[in-house]
Amino acid sequence: MLDLLVVLAVIAATASFIAIIRPIPKIHLPTRKRAALVFIITCVISGGLSAEKDKTNVQPTTQTTQTAQTTQTKPKPKPEPKKVTPTNITFEEVYEKFSNESQLTDLRQENEWKKYENKCIEWTGILVELEDGVFSMTIRMQHKKTLVNQALGKLGYDVEISAPKNLKEQFLSWQTGHSYTYQGTIESMSIMKTDINIKWGCN
Repeated sequence: MLDLLVVLAVIAATASFIAIIRPIPKIHLPTRKRAALVFIITCVISGGLSAEKDKTNVQPTTQTTQTAQTTQTKPKPKPEPKKVTPTNITFEEVYEKFSNESQLTDLRQENEWKKYENKCIEWTGILVELEDGVFSMTIRMQHKKTLVNQALGKLGYDVEISAPKNLKEQFLSWQTGHSYTYQGTIESMSIMKTDINIKWGCN
């Protein structure tokens, strides 16, 4: 369509020029009238050509603007943090299998440990000590009267929990000798296998 309008415009302009320079005998209109008529036709065709160009140029801009607005109004949703449900693993179960009181061989313990490592637990114990470290909080809990606990008395503990430093205010109300329930992730046994190392929280 655009190419056709261009051709018609060129023909009209040429005809106008010829009409002014060399009148055509067969047409019984004055030279000025013919020139004016041709000029009007040329203007109409040129106007249509200009409007077609403007229409072609405007459409992509409108589509681009609409696309940009659509993109801005649909932000990507943030993924929600996964909630981990504590397992049914008990303190007694872990301590019986992996402490220094265990009857299992080292090979058997190594194989069994895979079932407990990084598992989320929820236990209740008695607070023995709460230590404010440089990079983290250390919480020591007692859960049963083990041989070590009996020897150490109130200072004996069988679970050591590592908690983030920013939770310090949460533990200000904790008192030694009182029972508290907590959630954590099983990490390892201590070198002497007298206590279980727990990481605070199950995230």
